[in-house]
Amino acid sequence: MQCESKEMASGLLFSLRDELDRWLGAVRGGNGTWAPAVDMFEENGELRIEMELPGVEATDVEIQCHGLEVTVRALSAEPRAPQEAALQERRRGTYERTLTVSPDWSTRGTQASFKDGLLTLRIPEAPAPEGPRRINLELDRASEAEPERGGMNGAYRLGGAMLLPTMIGSRLDEDQA
Repeated sequence: MQCESKEMASGLLFSLRDELDRWLGAVRGGNGTWAPAVDMFEENGELRIEMELPGVEATDVEIQCHGLEVTVRALSAEPRAPQEAALQERRRGTYERTLTVSPDWSTRGTQASFKDGLLTLRIPEAPAPEGPRRINLELDRASEAEPERGGMNGAYRLGGAMLLPTMIGSRLDEDQA
């Protein structure tokens, strides 16, 4: 008896969801824009995104990657049901979904395939960021540490930059005292 109640409640919830989807589609102007169902998981060192796009032809799918965002847009064809159908529940219209992936993945190498209404995206792992490294300063040997002629007392020119010696208790401090 309790099992029948669960099944009835589950069926009622699915019916309610379908009605709500149809109502929201009508509010948006006809069939609306649908957010397709998605599964996202890691497999064989890549991120896989599987998206259901029923009633869509491969030529009607557009995929854009911008930074860490992947956007899929698709247009489903009109179902073959006659105009005066007693019941017409199949979705038609525009599908659109934008997903943000973590920085662990590189959308630049994304590959896509489409079969039987299922879009599959494969996103490779991002290369590991480089650790800290030392940058050596390249010096112009011709002018390296040459005393400045006619310049300030004790100044040196290093590759085009004027370097002043720093001293604790400089002469300026002594003169002002």
